[in-house]
Amino acid sequence: MWMPFVQAFAAHRGLLEQFARSKEFQAEIKLREAHADSFIDLKFSSLIDDVGMHAGRMIVMRDVTERKHNEELLAELLWRSERRAQEAETLRQASAAVVSTLDMNETIDLVLEQLNKVVPYTSAAVQLLRDGYLEIVGGRGFREDYEVVGMRFSTTRGRESGPELHVFQSRAVHIFPDAQDVFPEFRNPPHNHIH
Repeated sequence: MWMPFVQAFAAHRGLLEQFARSKEFQAEIKLREAHADSFIDLKFSSLIDDVGMHAGRMIVMRDVTERKHNEELLAELLWRSERRAQEAETLRQASAAVVSTLDMNETIDLVLEQLNKVVPYTSAAVQLLRDGYLEIVGGRGFREDYEVVGMRFSTTRGRESGPELHVFQSRAVHIFPDAQDVFPEFRNPPHNHIH
């Protein structure tokens, strides 16, 4: 669809004013459209005739929408990459801290401290595999740690299994919208604050 320049860029009044008083300038604008926004690169130049007199103006418009979207995608990927690098560094520090001590309680505290830097939590528990059971050996965010330390969960339970069994068997992260909806035992102390 063709339309006069002034009409097409009516929403960019400052641009039109700059166009009227400048000999040459470049600008990038965003055009709002129903299905998606577009980005246009505009270059304004004065045209000079053979005797050096002003002969008119030239406007070069380039659609840079794809480039802008790629820049936004790249920025998002860089942000994610930096976040993963920070997480990896935190895990490296946690590993170094864990191997720097032989005291089990100190190691568990270090693991929980470093974990909170990677995945902030309100409560967390460290479990060790012992004789076919996952046993809670440390935790934070419970009313009293002794309420959970020593709790054991079978690694072969069936339908009534908790989240620890899903993680243990799949060796992957699991995200549950609300633990109390999925696992009835989370409706009772000492886990009833966990969602």
